[in-house]
Amino acid sequence: MNICVVGQGKVGTALGTGLASAGHTVRYAGREDTTSATVGAEIVIVAAASVAVFDIIEALKGLPDGTIVIDAMNSVAKSPDGYLTTTHAMQDRLPQVRMVKCFNSVGYEIMADPAFGVQRADMFMAGDDAEAKAVAHRLALDIGFGACHDVGGSARYVSLEHLAMVWISMAMGMGKGRSFAWHLLER
Repeated sequence: MNICVVGQGKVGTALGTGLASAGHTVRYAGREDTTSATVGAEIVIVAAASVAVFDIIEALKGLPDGTIVIDAMNSVAKSPDGYLTTTHAMQDRLPQVRMVKCFNSVGYEIMADPAFGVQRADMFMAGDDAEAKAVAHRLALDIGFGACHDVGGSARYVSLEHLAMVWISMAMGMGKGRSFAWHLLER
């Protein structure tokens, strides 16, 4: 698949590297070239600082109908004006795209290497578009996650941000460090 990763920081680099290793064609977009870098992309993964969401939306307005956009951002400091999450803002202001939230609930180190011995970390996603979620699921498995659990529709974007905040709080606020991830156990 042709993928454009918007954001050249640690999260964007970890995702892009993993996806390229899995055989996908990956391009990166920075602030100045987001619009041109997304030309021809089937999938756009937004892994930039959440404070830039409205600039990113402006740069993505020309995406063709049906382009899948995966939001990996978290509104850590504050939510975008008028919206609960960055994903809500993008879904509202980019009505032509197929939106899904994924790759936001663990740190970049886990995205770069989701293996914990013989076990693999799990990823989570939310969105209203079944095809976009199927693509996010495939990409999560492609980069090595053991599963990618669907937590529901767009009403669950906030739940995924809360899950990310739990991870951030444990990793940094409680001194656990960044080498842990989520794994769903079922009976």
